[in-house]
Amino acid sequence: KKLIVFFNIYDYPDSHRKFHKSKTSLFGGTIILLNIIFFCALNFLFDSSLVKQMNLIQFFIGSLLFYLLGLLDDRYDLNSNLKFFFGVVISLLVILIDQNILIDKLVFSSFDLIINVGVFSHIFSIICIIIFVNALNMFDGINLQSGTYCFIVISSLYFFSEQTNLLSVINISLLFFLYLNYNSKVFLGDSGTHLLGFVIAYLVINS
Repeated sequence: KKLIVFFNIYDYPDSHRKFHKSKTSLFGGTIILLNIIFFCALNFLFDSSLVKQMNLIQFFIGSLLFYLLGLLDDRYDLNSNLKFFFGVVISLLVILIDQNILIDKLVFSSFDLIINVGVFSHIFSIICIIIFVNALNMFDGINLQSGTYCFIVISSLYFFSEQTNLLSVINISLLFFLYLNYNSKVFLGDSGTHLLGFVIAYLVINS
């Protein structure tokens, strides 16, 4: 409660698009971010083997930047074009410093088909990240909806990704968020949807 008051960012009902009964904290994304920060700190301070074949610093930078972009939107209701521009810039920055999420080919195993993206790999990768982040942001709007979807997607990655420790930390934090969201204590906010959108996009590409 003290952190919610400290951040002081709320969503207010307007009887048009927002039908909740009273102002509600947009603290959900911060819950996820704090757990990611805690995980990264543990990895760097005690055991660097918590993640496998993954650039945790670059992952954290991208997560933090997308969170901050969403947080600014929660606070100041940014122009959509401006938000899109900064989303593209952040995506490009992360791809440039982490080639592991650069999509350079598409493999359709059912048809034995491989499409090389070639010189368009950076543009294509940025489009994939931005579209998913914005789609998740638009999907949000009903209690438990986005949080449950993200929990299911993160859970499914256990079958494809080696990052089981990171996946567990994110899912545990999502469970706490879902409990609070069910009781209408907090919403994800744009900070949460932007953060989770990037996290899922990164982990899916990396996997």
